[in-house]
Amino acid sequence: MPGWCIFRAFPVLDGFPPRKFRKSDSLDPPRIHADGMQRMVVIWANKSEWKKPGPIVAMGLLNAWSCAEAGYETHFYVGAGEESETLRDLAEFYGVPAHENLHLHRTGRGAWWKEWFGRKIYFDSLNHAHRLAKEGQRVLFVTRELGLVPMLARMRRKLPEQIIALHETHDFHADLAHAEKVDLTRRRKSWCEKGFLPHLNGLVCITGGQAALYREAFPKLPVTTLPLGTLELEPAPVEERRARRTVGYVGHLHASKGVHGILKMVQALADAGVKLSLFGGYPDQIESLRGRLREIDARSEDMVSFHPFRPPVKLHRDLGRELSLMLVPLKDTHYNRFLTCPVKALDALSHGIPTVASDLPTTRELLGESAAYIEPGKIKPAVKAVVEILDDPARYAAMAGAAEARAAELAWKKRATRLIEFAEGVTRKRKKGEPPNALFSWLTALGSPGPSGK
Repeated sequence: MPGWCIFRAFPVLDGFPPRKFRKSDSLDPPRIHADGMQRMVVIWANKSEWKKPGPIVAMGLLNAWSCAEAGYETHFYVGAGEESETLRDLAEFYGVPAHENLHLHRTGRGAWWKEWFGRKIYFDSLNHAHRLAKEGQRVLFVTRELGLVPMLARMRRKLPEQIIALHETHDFHADLAHAEKVDLTRRRKSWCEKGFLPHLNGLVCITGGQAALYREAFPKLPVTTLPLGTLELEPAPVEERRARRTVGYVGHLHASKGVHGILKMVQALADAGVKLSLFGGYPDQIESLRGRLREIDARSEDMVSFHPFRPPVKLHRDLGRELSLMLVPLKDTHYNRFLTCPVKALDALSHGIPTVASDLPTTRELLGESAAYIEPGKIKPAVKAVVEILDDPARYAAMAGAAEARAAELAWKKRATRLIEFAEGVTRKRKKGEPPNALFSWLTALGSPGPSGK
């Protein structure tokens, strides 16, 4: 097998071997605080396409915007997507105000054979960081993309005083003992985490359970827990929210998300005068679910409304106008127990809406007293919880107040402050006893035994 095939088939997902970083043509001098201290430049990199349906790009954009709002020059690298006017999209699609510190870089794809060895967006964002660092500028580089981590680790090793490299984790691959399916993709992600994460400055985990897993896997690596953030909105009066008697669901309409179970609730909810609104999915999925609903109970069809994927700004407008309560019906899986920070739950908190959620460590950690918890997959207890909350004004008001208070704790601006504090606190020099380079560490990971029975 040719060498380039070996590189592509095994370890590093989308980013190996790393290209040589280019030097800067011209750069501004390092940014300085008013107190004379050098201020970091923040770079976020997200490979997903601009205006892609779902929350991934919106979450990355809000991460970047919150750092800009905190006073840091911030660059957000994202896939180019279809041609459009970026600043108009920022306001009219994402509902995010322009900021003088926020710079957006919509990055198109390179030639197919170059993309096969590494995404152009990875190289462009890393080259930007490298140019800044070579001029003496401190750079905080954050990404959720595991495929970017090998090159980021290499750059951080070469410029440890200037580069602060953090990986925002959205899964856990270092130990595959709990993986439902172990294929080549899973294994190479595992090799990548074991080989390269120790060469970063730290990990930003989105749940406490996830942080515990990474601390066990990498005892010497700094880890912090920062749930994804909430929007700062002005919810409608509490009684107005309750009087709508509408329960909602936001997200993909896959069976794995518990949507079929929600449809089984429709008749009992309709009998109690409660409407159901589902936000998300594509037209063909919605039509399929409409057919399934007719099979279950055609009489209740008028009590259900479907809303396909829409821009975040329109989604939040409609959530604020329609919903009384949110459903977070997660299945009881290892991923849902320890690794997910459901955006629909954050949406509920942002709008001051109580939630009926599956009783899992992740939902309790995120929602606290703003939710009623039920055994995953149970239909009748879920219906009972919804009706009881809506029929009890005092209980509803208490849960809505808890949602607003929790939203204030998780605001994006506060997340950015905690992120910067973590970045400033992590050690930027390689600890004594670490492997001499990332390639050595990766080769060691290749030879390490896998989890028992996998």
